[in-house]
Amino acid sequence: MGQEEYFNRINYTDPYNYVFRSRRKETPTSQSVNQQLKKLLNEIGASKIINFHGIRHTHISYLLDQGFNLKYVSRRVGHKTTATTLKYYTHMFDSTSLEQSSDLRKLFNGIEETNNND
Repeated sequence: MGQEEYFNRINYTDPYNYVFRSRRKETPTSQSVNQQLKKLLNEIGASKIINFHGIRHTHISYLLDQGFNLKYVSRRVGHKTTATTLKYYTHMFDSTSLEQSSDLRKLFNGIEETNNND
């Protein structure tokens, strides 16, 4: 039986609308969530065991790598400021800045070539 079905059957409404609750209506601990994740990853024969913090880190890295706005990503993951996100994910911007610097050089070279042809 799923969590929602169980809570409906016992007539319980979560005041915070959390995604996960224990049968005792408690918020799961990090340790219990990571234990369950490890168990599930082992069951499917995953080649790498990762914890939820690792999944969060991968999610943030992926969004930044895909060019999502820093402010959006910061808000999405609950960082108080973009400075917090930058503190931990600066490495994501190193390659992006190099690519963007290269793009900017190409742009200026294109403008320079256009001006020289006039």
